[in-house]
Amino acid sequence: MDQSGGSSRSPTISTRPPASIPTRRRGYRQPSMPPRVRTDQPNRPSRRSQSEPFPTVETQKLLYCGRLGLPMTYDTVLFDLDSTLCRSTQDDAEVHAAAFERAGIDPFCDVQTIREVGPGVGNADSDHDFFRRLFGLAAERVDAGSVDTDALARATLAVKDDTAVEWRPGARQAFEAARERATVGLVTNGSRETQQTKLDVLGLDDAFETVVYAGDGPAPKPSPDPFHEALDALDRDPAEGLYVGNDYRADVIGAKRAGLRACWVPDEHDLGAPADPAHTPDYTFDSPDGLATIF
Repeated sequence: MDQSGGSSRSPTISTRPPASIPTRRRGYRQPSMPPRVRTDQPNRPSRRSQSEPFPTVETQKLLYCGRLGLPMTYDTVLFDLDSTLCRSTQDDAEVHAAAFERAGIDPFCDVQTIREVGPGVGNADSDHDFFRRLFGLAAERVDAGSVDTDALARATLAVKDDTAVEWRPGARQAFEAARERATVGLVTNGSRETQQTKLDVLGLDDAFETVVYAGDGPAPKPSPDPFHEALDALDRDPAEGLYVGNDYRADVIGAKRAGLRACWVPDEHDLGAPADPAHTPDYTFDSPDGLATIF
């Protein structure tokens, strides 16, 4: 006896077809049926052209969430400043040449060498100390021998104009899109004195909920410390935050070490990612305004 209290005998199953269904007779021809149309799935796309690049994982995720109406948002968006939100209107090659001329030193390296050794400067005590270390690394790279790096640092600060900055194309749209949907902050490797001047020119002097000047310590990016300092000030979880920057080593690696998602927006002067990066960006855009597609 089963649990319902009924008989345990198996029910009789009839194999006779119901009277309403005709049995097949000789010469019987089943009528053609229209093709089955599935309505529970979207139409399949046509075969991709061989010349068309396959979308990245993040692009597929954005399309997938878009079809399902799922928002991809972050409650905190932290930005880098130089070459991410703004760019200098001075020509790098002209500044480089003018600094050597002012210091009375024959140029021993080019601008590209300066860019390559820049990530190795580390935590500088001041802007002067930063450029002194920068030219020292460049001199070692090209085996230039003894160089008066103090003179080059003074000359560089004399010819550089921190007020000569403008919005990077697409950056204003990216910033406004982020500020409408999230709490925004700034984490920059520059000093307060230098970066505050640029923020004033851009009209961003009071636009961020928190600003961390990593050039003033305790450690610059890619250390996770300045990111954690910003998140602590906002009382936010790094897992729900996004960092936007142009420098792969300082911004992408630093953000990932801090537990943030990373949006990489390299410009034409930035070094590419290493062939086998230990940390990969979650999003990559040629222009900062691509950030708007995430929200």
